[in-house]
Amino acid sequence: MRKRLILILAVIVLLPLIVLIGFGIQLAHREQEQIESRYNKLLRERLHDINKNVDSLVRKLERELSQNLEVDSFNTDILRERTRNSRLIRQIFVLGLDGRLIYPQQNAMLSQQEQKFLTRTSQLWDSGELFWSPPETNQQAHKNQRSKISVQQQTQSFGWHTWFWGEGLHLIFWVRRPDANIIGAEVERSAMIADIIGKLPAADYNGSPLADGRVVLTDARNKTIYQWGDYAPPANTMPAVSIPAPHPFDAWNFHYYIQPSAAVGNLGRSSIFNIASGLIVLTLALSALAIYFYRESSRDIRLAAQRVTFVNQVSHELKTPLTNIRLYAELLEQHIPEHIPRIRKYVDILVAETHRLSRMINNVLTFAKQRHNKLQIQLQPTSIDRLFDDIITAFTPAFNSRRIKLAVDNSINQKIMMDADKVEQILGNLINNVDKYAKNARNLSITSKLEDDFTVITLCDDGPGIPPDKQELIFQPFVRLSNKLSDGVSGTGIGLTIARRLARMHGGDLTIIPSQQGACFMLRLHTPAADETNQNG
Repeated sequence: MRKRLILILAVIVLLPLIVLIGFGIQLAHREQEQIESRYNKLLRERLHDINKNVDSLVRKLERELSQNLEVDSFNTDILRERTRNSRLIRQIFVLGLDGRLIYPQQNAMLSQQEQKFLTRTSQLWDSGELFWSPPETNQQAHKNQRSKISVQQQTQSFGWHTWFWGEGLHLIFWVRRPDANIIGAEVERSAMIADIIGKLPAADYNGSPLADGRVVLTDARNKTIYQWGDYAPPANTMPAVSIPAPHPFDAWNFHYYIQPSAAVGNLGRSSIFNIASGLIVLTLALSALAIYFYRESSRDIRLAAQRVTFVNQVSHELKTPLTNIRLYAELLEQHIPEHIPRIRKYVDILVAETHRLSRMINNVLTFAKQRHNKLQIQLQPTSIDRLFDDIITAFTPAFNSRRIKLAVDNSINQKIMMDADKVEQILGNLINNVDKYAKNARNLSITSKLEDDFTVITLCDDGPGIPPDKQELIFQPFVRLSNKLSDGVSGTGIGLTIARRLARMHGGDLTIIPSQQGACFMLRLHTPAADETNQNG
């Protein structure tokens, strides 16, 4: 009987496991393909975003070059002067109505730079490639040349031409004048590349999504021009996606490399056996412990899963759309007339709420970095007055609706060294707590002063305050007082934890100090005064 029961149990357990393993491998393989497809699409979109930045730079350079090529006459001295004074121009040239060079001319007295230009571009003039279209009055005289010009060239007023010579790609930018002559310039290749690199992300960009990837910009010979990202792909690794750079750099390409991960579809027989064995052990263990752990730990497990999911989703899904919402809300706020108070009030609330949500997201991201030891501060000369102004502006709509009076007393009349963003986050969390928890508060005072090399900032409200036995507990992560001070108030419970952590990273601390009414926080930061060079800079 026992053997039969064991056999039945074995069949009941093993058969579903075998079936689940087979379905699991197929499902995992399909999901892996879908994930790779969606991920590659995302990578391609990221490259297109980079391309948009480069394209906007090209448009800006076109305007700059067009201004440099605006001359009243084709005087040689004027053209040479323009060439010398422009960082983007390597050599100016002028084409006449007959398609021949007016400047520089082969038989004229040329400088060494002009002679080298003619050598580099000889293949262009010899091949008959033109950048101009003849006027309507000379149709017969230029019939042969016109047959070589495309419709696009006939209607263009400016454009680019690329060719390869010597060390690589060369660029010409040309403009058609009202008199139908063409004035153009060979672009200084190194200056153009430097501008493009300046438009691309920095290689050590903190918080970059390229922690497990790398973007590489290559030229026509597949040589690397610029790259960023922590992942270093091995030699001969194929990129996940590639797209060409925008015109006129069509010969260049952006490549996105990602760190490969193990795929379920590549599991061998031994791996499948290991999975099956693990599932059997897990099933037997869970059968004995499931009810106990479910009753005792389900709430903690759900809470931990929610926290992890929240951090991951916020970092990837909320920050970018919220930034866009906040940007357009602030733009809308600027364009609403003062004589429409009702609509303006609605927009003010929208802007205030986006600021509040931004603070929540920044708190979560900062907390995640802290847990992974990636949180850093960057000291820079900072004006306390300007810092206070930014914070007051962000909280003014909320305080106006609550009729809270804000009093600021700043006695620091010099720039000091601190991480302005992190200090603003500390103060934002403290003031936000007044807005959320101090429901009966009507006044909030902020004072600042210098004590040796320390900046001391105090924030005091006249709300209900914090019980003495809870004053240290509130600095613990995910702790929110479960009483009338916080009932019905949403929050993550990490604001004060982050604030104290950032204060201590500044060599100071955040504490609660005794007060007759309400809550009073003291923020001490080790902030040496900025030197004269920093202040003037």
